[in-house]
Amino acid sequence: MKERVGAPAWSPSPRDVAEFICLRSPGGKIRPRMHTRVAVVGVRPGGVIRVESRKTIVVENDCLLIVPALQLYGLQSLRPSDFAAVTVLVEMPELQDTAVNQLPALLGVPNLHEAWVALVGEEEATGPRIERAVALQSLVEGWISQSTPLPLAHATSTWAAPLGPLRDYMRTHLNEAIPTATLVEISGLTASHCIRAFGHQFGLPPHAYHVQLRLAAACELLAQGERVATVAYDCGFADQSHLSRKFRETYGLAPATWAAAVHKTVMNTSGADGVDVAPRACQQLAQQAVPA
Repeated sequence: MKERVGAPAWSPSPRDVAEFICLRSPGGKIRPRMHTRVAVVGVRPGGVIRVESRKTIVVENDCLLIVPALQLYGLQSLRPSDFAAVTVLVEMPELQDTAVNQLPALLGVPNLHEAWVALVGEEEATGPRIERAVALQSLVEGWISQSTPLPLAHATSTWAAPLGPLRDYMRTHLNEAIPTATLVEISGLTASHCIRAFGHQFGLPPHAYHVQLRLAAACELLAQGERVATVAYDCGFADQSHLSRKFRETYGLAPATWAAAVHKTVMNTSGADGVDVAPRACQQLAQQAVPA
C-alpha cells in the first residue's frame, strides 16, 4: 500500500506547549543533515543508518532513531519503499546530560508506521492539540531512557582528539568562511590529513559539514519567522539563491516552503473539532517500544 503524499513539513503541536516540527523524506531516504533539535526518525526494515562517528547500522525491524542536536545523520534504504521517512524535531532544552550522552540511539517499535502516522498527524487537518504535545514530550523522554546507544565506528585514534575542537569552532562561526589554514591551525594536522580525518570521523569533509551546520541554523531562523534573505546573510550564505539551492538539496523543499508550513503551524494554538487519535497512538507506541 502506498503512502498518501502529504506536506513535506508541518507541526503536530501548538507552539506555546512544546516545539515539534515534522519533516517528511520520500522514499525512506535522508541525505546527510543535522538539526538544532533532537531528531526522532521512523526507520523501516532495510534502512541503513549512519550517524557521525558511529557504526553504520542496517535495520531489520521497525525502529526509531534518536539523534541529539547538531549531529550529522543520514538514512538509505536497501529495499524499494513507497513510504516516506518522517522525522520529528523536538526542542528539549531541559533534557538531562545523562540522557543526551546516551544518544544517538535506536529503539525497536513493532508496527511503527500505523502508530507513527497516528501520532504525528497530517498537517493542520488533524488539528494541533495540547494533549498531543504533552504526550509527545513524555514519549520522547521515555524513548531515550529505553533506547540502545549506537556503537562507535572505531576506537579513538591519534588524530581524533584535535577534531572535536575544530567541530566546536565551526559551530560558533556559522556566518563566516573557514579557510584551510584555520583548519590546520586548530587541528595541528596537515591540510590533507585534517580533511580526510574529519570526513572519516564525522561523515563529511569540513566545508560540507560546516554547510550543514549553517542549514540547521537556517531552519530555526525560518521557523521563527525570519525572512529568507535575512537568514541567508545571517547564516553565511552568499545570497538567497545559494541558501535555497543547498536547502533544497538537503531537505527536499525550498526555504520559503519550509517557512510557510512550519511557521504557520507552530504559531497555530487553536484546537480542532473531532476525535484526536494521538493519545491512543501514544499508548500503542509506549507499550510496543523495546530496546533495539
